[in-house]
Amino acid sequence: MKIPLCFLIIAACSATVSAQVVIGDELEIGPAGSNQVTNTWTTSYPAQMIPAKNSGAIGSGNQVRQSYSFAIGISNTIEETTSMALGTWNIVGDDFPWGGRASLAVGTHNQIHSDDSLAVGYANYLAGSGYEFAGGEMSMLVGVYNQSGGVASLAVGRNNLIQGDDYDATKVEASAVIGRGLITKWNHALVVGQYNDSDIPQNSGLLFAVGNGAMSGPRSNAMEVYLDGRIKMPRQGDILMGEFGNPGD
Repeated sequence: MKIPLCFLIIAACSATVSAQVVIGDELEIGPAGSNQVTNTWTTSYPAQMIPAKNSGAIGSGNQVRQSYSFAIGISNTIEETTSMALGTWNIVGDDFPWGGRASLAVGTHNQIHSDDSLAVGYANYLAGSGYEFAGGEMSMLVGVYNQSGGVASLAVGRNNLIQGDDYDATKVEASAVIGRGLITKWNHALVVGQYNDSDIPQNSGLLFAVGNGAMSGPRSNAMEVYLDGRIKMPRQGDILMGEFGNPGD
C-alpha cells in the first residue's frame, strides 16, 4: 500500500516534536497544546462567536483566530482572514476589525493592521483605520523599523515613515521611500537617500526628492522635482545653472 508523502511528513513531525495534529478544518503541528486555532468574533452587530475554518499553525505559541489563515514559527498572532505569518512574534490584524485581511508578515516583530499588505524584515508597522497613522492598505514594507499609513505605498530600508493623516483627512497615496530615515507625506512621490527635508508643505506638488541629511544633524535635500516642472538643487561652489538656477537660494 502506498502512503501519500504529505501524511508521512505530518507523521514525522508528530514523532519528532510530540506534536498535536488535527486534520480537517484545522491543522496544528507543534508541542501538544502550544498552538491555538480558535474561534473568533464576527464583525457584524451583534457580534457572534464562530469557528475559524481551514486555518492552521506549525511551530509553538502561534494563535490563529480567523478562517483561511496560517502561521508558521513561534508566537505569531493572526486576527484576520486569508492572512499568513512566517517567523516569530508577528501580528496580523487585531481583536477588533481595523484591518489585516489578505496580508503577509515575514520576519520578526512585524505588525500589519491594514488589508492586502506585506511586511518583510524586523519591527515594521503597517497601520490601519483607527490607529495613529490612518490607512496603510495595499502597501509594502521591507527592512527594519519602517512605518506606513499610506495607501498603495512602499518603504524599503531602515527607519522610514510614510505618513497618514488623521482619521477624516485624505490619506497619502502611491508614495515610496527607499533609504534610511526618510519621511514622505506627499501623494505620488518618490523619496530616496537619507534624512530628507520633511518640512516641505504637503500641497507643494513634490514628486521626487533626494535626501542628504544626517541622523545627528539637520534634515536636507540634494535635489527636489515638482509637479510644475521646477527642479531645485542647492548651489555648489562657483557652478551655477544660469536661467535654470534658483535665485535667492
